[in-house]
Amino acid sequence: MKKFTCFLALTVALLADNLEQIKLTKTIKIGIREALPPLSIQNADGVSSGFEVELAKAIGKEIVGEDGKIELVVLKANERIPFLKENKIDIAVANLAQTKERENDVDFSVPYLLSDLAVLTHKGSEIKQIEQLSGKKILYTKGTTSEEYKNSGKLNADWIECEGKIECFNMLQNDEADAYMSTNILLANLQLNDDKVELGIPRIAGNSSPTCVGVKKGNKELIDEVDKAIFKLSDSGFFTQQYTDYLEPYFQNTVGKNYLILEGFYKTLQFK
Repeated sequence: MKKFTCFLALTVALLADNLEQIKLTKTIKIGIREALPPLSIQNADGVSSGFEVELAKAIGKEIVGEDGKIELVVLKANERIPFLKENKIDIAVANLAQTKERENDVDFSVPYLLSDLAVLTHKGSEIKQIEQLSGKKILYTKGTTSEEYKNSGKLNADWIECEGKIECFNMLQNDEADAYMSTNILLANLQLNDDKVELGIPRIAGNSSPTCVGVKKGNKELIDEVDKAIFKLSDSGFFTQQYTDYLEPYFQNTVGKNYLILEGFYKTLQFK
């Protein structure tokens, strides 16, 4: 009996990200980001809220039903893809940008945000072009598109790894670096919190990417189900409501609404 139990547990683990198994158990495990307002933030009791948290719960409910169980798993940036590959989560709604490199391990849904790689700098530094960062100290977070840019060799700089958005921003404020590279979605609001920094480079040419839900590579049935959920949520006005509740108050027009609400784009896709 013990051997059979072990075999059964192994089978369930291997099928944890399979759509049929998810619907059978009526349980879905969804990865969300740690401390990444307004997308995801955790209070003192560990309860998560934010745009991506609400999106994760809404997609989960569409897949497992009102009476299903949605397990939210809080992740650091560099845990997102490993957790998908190791079946620790079924889907990631975790500020996961679609890139060619990531397509080797992840299948992506239709996008729910758009983003450009951008650079936050000190006001007065007059850094407006990426070439001006040559030889400078640049903050980046491991497991993100900024690390992919670092690894591309396009810019010879002194790259400094930092844990996440809050730590990176604090390090920039403390003059430990000349710049902080991330997506405009994450950087845009920071200039509202400190008048000594600015989005010196609001867009690095050729480095735009959609933010999507991710699933383990090859799981077409599950990603198709996620797409259906996103289309349905769009039709119901979900994204407009979330923009009003979370995105508009946070960004205060520092990011264009067309980056944050893609409902017209969904209608185009559905009629193809």
